Amino acid sequence: MPYSKLSEEMKEYDRIWADKILDNVPFKCPIYQCGGIMVAKERAYPEGMNEDDFPDGYTGDFQTPDLVCTNCNSVYSLNLKNEK
Repeated sequence: MPYSKLSEEMKEYDRIWADKILDNVPFKCPIYQCGGIMVAKERAYPEGMNEDDFPDGYTGDFQTPDLVCTNCNSVYSLNLKNEK
């Protein structure tokens, strides 16, 4: 079944498991292939904003953690545009 057809409850369940996998399955730096391990690092809030500006949570792509290499510090960011 396509992800878009899942209920919100099932999507949330999927997100929880995806986070567990990202946090526990190391993979090597795909950017410079330096041999470092990519680790999840939460994104900072936009300049001039903090958690009080997002009472319902940090939404969209901004809540997706960046992956940072433990060796060369390169950053892999996921940026999606909501296009219909």
